[in-house]
Amino acid sequence: CVSSTGAVYTNSGWDEGGRNAGIYKDGNVIGNLSTGEYMGEVGKVGKEYSATGCAVATNNSYVYAMDTYAETAIKRYNMDGSNGTTIISGVTAWGLAANSTRLAVSDNANDRVRIYDLNGNQQANWTVTNPGPIAIDSSGNIWVVTCTGRQYDEGYWFFNNGGTTEIHKYNQSGSYLTKITGPSDWGPACLAIDNAGRLMVGDTGPRMQVLFYDISGTPSLASAFGDLNGLRSGTKGAYGPKKFFGITGVGTDSSGNIYVAGSETSCYIRKFDTTGNLVWELMSDMFTESADFDPASDGQDIYTPNDHIGADYTKTAAGTEWYQKGYTLDKITNPTDPRVDPKSNFFGCSIVRRVNGNLLLFATTMTAGGPFVYKFSDEAAVLSQNLSLGTWAFMPDRDGNMWYSKDNKIYRMPLTGFDSDGDPIFGSAQYIADKPSQLSSVERVEYFPDADVVYMTGNIPSGDWGIIGTKMLRIDNYYNGGNRNPRWVTDLPYGSTVPGRERLKAICFEKDYIFAVGVETRAKVLVFRASDGSKAGDLIAGSEVNGVDCTGWVDIPYGIRACRRSNGEYVVLVEENGYAKVLMYRWNPGGPSPTPTPASTPTPTPPPGGDTKLTGTAFGTAPYGGNSGSAYDKAFDGNTGTYFDAADSSTGYTGIDLGSGNAKKITKIRYYPRANFANRMNGGKFQGSNDGSSYTDLYTISSTPGYNWTEATVSNANTYRYLRYYGPGNGYCNVAELEFYTGGTASTPTPTPAPTPTPTPVPAKAVPGKIEAESYNSMSCVQTEATTDTDGGQNVGYIDTGDWMDYYVNVQSAGAYTVEYRVASPNTSGQIQLKKSDGTVLATTNVPNTGGWQSWTTVTASVSLSAGTQTLRVYASGSGWNINWLNFVSGGTSTPTPAPVSKLSGTAFGTGAYGNNSANAYDKAHDGSTSTYFDASDASTGYTGIDLGSGNAKKISRIRYYPRASWAGRMNGGKFQGSNDGTNYSDLYTISSTPGYNWTEVTLSNANSFRYLRYYGPTNGYCNVAEIEFYGN
Repeated sequence: CVSSTGAVYTNSGWDEGGRNAGIYKDGNVIGNLSTGEYMGEVGKVGKEYSATGCAVATNNSYVYAMDTYAETAIKRYNMDGSNGTTIISGVTAWGLAANSTRLAVSDNANDRVRIYDLNGNQQANWTVTNPGPIAIDSSGNIWVVTCTGRQYDEGYWFFNNGGTTEIHKYNQSGSYLTKITGPSDWGPACLAIDNAGRLMVGDTGPRMQVLFYDISGTPSLASAFGDLNGLRSGTKGAYGPKKFFGITGVGTDSSGNIYVAGSETSCYIRKFDTTGNLVWELMSDMFTESADFDPASDGQDIYTPNDHIGADYTKTAAGTEWYQKGYTLDKITNPTDPRVDPKSNFFGCSIVRRVNGNLLLFATTMTAGGPFVYKFSDEAAVLSQNLSLGTWAFMPDRDGNMWYSKDNKIYRMPLTGFDSDGDPIFGSAQYIADKPSQLSSVERVEYFPDADVVYMTGNIPSGDWGIIGTKMLRIDNYYNGGNRNPRWVTDLPYGSTVPGRERLKAICFEKDYIFAVGVETRAKVLVFRASDGSKAGDLIAGSEVNGVDCTGWVDIPYGIRACRRSNGEYVVLVEENGYAKVLMYRWNPGGPSPTPTPASTPTPTPPPGGDTKLTGTAFGTAPYGGNSGSAYDKAFDGNTGTYFDAADSSTGYTGIDLGSGNAKKITKIRYYPRANFANRMNGGKFQGSNDGSSYTDLYTISSTPGYNWTEATVSNANTYRYLRYYGPGNGYCNVAELEFYTGGTASTPTPTPAPTPTPTPVPAKAVPGKIEAESYNSMSCVQTEATTDTDGGQNVGYIDTGDWMDYYVNVQSAGAYTVEYRVASPNTSGQIQLKKSDGTVLATTNVPNTGGWQSWTTVTASVSLSAGTQTLRVYASGSGWNINWLNFVSGGTSTPTPAPVSKLSGTAFGTGAYGNNSANAYDKAHDGSTSTYFDASDASTGYTGIDLGSGNAKKISRIRYYPRASWAGRMNGGKFQGSNDGTNYSDLYTISSTPGYNWTEVTLSNANSFRYLRYYGPTNGYCNVAEIEFYGN
């Protein structure tokens, strides 16, 4: 219900955080209808239960609510939710309404409407068949919905129960006056009287609108508010502020602003102004929901079991990254979907896979029921099948094959393809192996096909259940290689008492790290290294989510999911049961954290006692590619998330100048390696100098350090002004942080230092010639593995967007070359860029679907190379491929140097957006964000483009395009066109197949120049496209 001042009061059957009956205003939570009773042991941090029920009303003096928490009673509260007092006992209200003198109650269980004064004294009652929502108009007449039912006291409404559902009008004594009869499939789930005296009806049937009835005489429908058919209008399931679902409450304030609330498995409250514009909204998922990432979206598309969330990582304020993109439950079309009944199923776990362009959602209950496999129709998830594995230990791999453990055996259920309706086809389960001997039971299992690696956890102490266990292990070469011996086994923490009890409930394996969270860890995420299972640190809930005291527990088996984005940042999502939210942690182990969200780096050991940390002016060699974000000063910025990355692989250094007359004796050194590249410090030297030219070695690193602070004692008694770290050969002087300490000034004079030894030169690989992919000089985030290609040996795999390998080469002569890449991939998303050390792209090559990770083919590109030694980078501009070797052949197609080509800009134009939604207008295809998109109003005649301006026609040499998330198929057949009059267009390029979910680049041969450039969508494509770029000269 809504007060005259715009305060919104709600009531519900359960909220894990205790706000069953909440108070909201101006988009904020401002209180609840308190019982004064506190939650249980774990959550006792100032939270108290509020009223629990399915009815609430206000007369602007008091609030009245049904409460079944401690007793069956109707209670009266002050407007701020305080001083709850029982005024009526023994009656379960399914509807409440109040005015200045009366309280109307729908007693559904007894087929009665009851009228009370405001102190709870009954004044009248009469028979109504299964009464439900109720309202009192300005004349004191009673309006009540008849023939209603609910799944349970606080469950969904259903209608035509014991007769035809109608809205009846009575006077205060119970005399029948008139009625409103709606369509046979309507669902009047809530009633209210608006500020103009009209009857508001929230119709939760197929039309899903708020209906306004003129009741000044014979009732008549005056207007409807909201998009007809709700979420099923336009793109099915796509978010729109007026695309309602599950309407449960309506009302207006004294100014006529409209409020709409809805609840199925997700909830919302929305306020609209008098012209229908959205003012604010609040949204919530169910309290046992986790979220997972669309693997093709670089972390930008997130799915819970019911919601599609977008993430804009350019937003800098914590909590502002997310926005609603869709709601995947279509209760009207699919009423038997098991997600429809949350009390029976408690769907909480979401696991997302994309296989050959097909988006799949594996949804499970909080007790690991299922998994239920969903395909997608627009934004709506449609149940395909229930695999009914009957175990807590299961996980689909990245190719969609289901791995699980049952009866101490490991099984693989292969995904063999998709039928004509898009339903996944799973083959019979295949026995793979018995459980590892190191585990007494297997509680979680996850396999990675590109690396042939499996992780398992197990060993549950007697009397416990549902947790991941107390041991974790990794086995390499497991499925293809047949290996059964763990690479490592490690113990997981397990406490026995609260607080500090670390009963780990959920775990996620993602690239270089493993993330685990527990029942009572209060949203603390434990981070382990995938390479050896060692502890790397913790992620801790910070002030952005009101600290640890406003976090609860993880209560579902897959309540944590993680994604490493193309920039190296990890995004970790945690189901947070106590306060009904999903926590997002952002952590970049190899660079600066883009937000101040929870700390994750392990706490360093304290600085050496009695020693003084030295400060000075940083100096050093240039960074790789001229990138100031990894310059020499990053080694002294106090942040172990940043690092120095030198331009030259073997002569880089970084240090500090203490200043003239300030030479110090160095007693201790501390250093922290760059994440994932600790081996690049092995052989590095710490040195001192007094002239900045001749340096003396103080300490040499003799082995690969750990990913933490390492402290070394220096025995040299001399003093130095210039202190530096000199990287080893092929180390690119990679280091995250350096600290120099002094304990006093030496009395002995400084001897003449020996010159710094010249590093051993790195042998360059000859071009033309063949280069094995695994012989890189440096790399980022790839792995090697055995290959079945004809020449055997190893290939490089585990390649994601943003990964790279650098090769130091010696080009014998300048000129044109053909570069051959030996590649394998089961995907269509792969793309290779060959780059110079300054970042210049020499060639871009798409990697085709070869049929598997070890099904090899050769793709080529033409490049022009300068003579001499240089570093070439093989960069993954699209993910999901393996590479065995690259071969440079002289005499490739040499292209004359063209006029400079640049990205073109102009004034955007196009056709109208679907539903006139400005958020999906034609200009969104040119805003530089792949998270936004154009969605045309017409299915087959939409277009979007740019006008370069009068006298500014250009020859178009390249086009780049990025499909709308989940809708790449809508670009197949689309055309890029050019025109000089804005009316007659020439085709420049036609998309002949479904693109991958990444940038696709095409080269054009049309020699003409054009002023108007556009993309014209194919039939039934709604011109869906996320981003378009034109290049020309």
